[in-house]
Amino acid sequence: MESSAEKYAAFKQKVSRTVYLDNMSPQVTESVIRTALDQFATVKNVKFIPNYIGPSNQPQCALVELDSAKKAKEILSMIAGYPFMMSGQPRPVRARPAVMEMFDDQPIKPNRKIKIRWLEPSDPDFELAKEVKNLTRKHAAEVEFLDKVSSFLEINLFSIGVLFLLLFQFSNFLSMLLGVDVNNIYFPMNFYLQHSCKFLVSFYMHACVKRSNIALK
Repeated sequence: MESSAEKYAAFKQKVSRTVYLDNMSPQVTESVIRTALDQFATVKNVKFIPNYIGPSNQPQCALVELDSAKKAKEILSMIAGYPFMMSGQPRPVRARPAVMEMFDDQPIKPNRKIKIRWLEPSDPDFELAKEVKNLTRKHAAEVEFLDKVSSFLEINLFSIGVLFLLLFQFSNFLSMLLGVDVNNIYFPMNFYLQHSCKFLVSFYMHACVKRSNIALK
């Protein structure tokens, strides 16, 4: 039977070869993650972190255990350098090294002692704890708002893209039917749709960057 020290050492090795993925589409499944990452490393285990308090359409996050710590670093470098999409969603997946606190099966550190106590208003750390509590609430509210903005923009980006494609096909059909180039007639509308798409894409990417900064603080 393994001692507590051996269990803790094995757990640390597991953490070192695990990658934390977030900002994934709700449609992403374990098979999707395995298919996406198996080209770079062998995926040993995928564990989604459940969201018990938010809506079901919020981005997912998961702990992905790979075959080695070296492969985990390579995947982290690859995702950091290039936009990495899953399930065809305009939502780049984020990745960072896993830490022990992310695991619900974290063993007790050998010889570790934890002291818990209530802070009185006269305690020197009382004001600091109060600020941390308020900051946590603020971050949660900001992340929730940006999730709503991102979901709204994803729907509108898809709708405008479909509308633009249909309009382009319709103009080509009229050109063939009438024997004249009607693209000039639809130029103002095409111009408007193109700039609408550019605006929504830039606004969406700005929201993603801000949400990343908030989530990682």
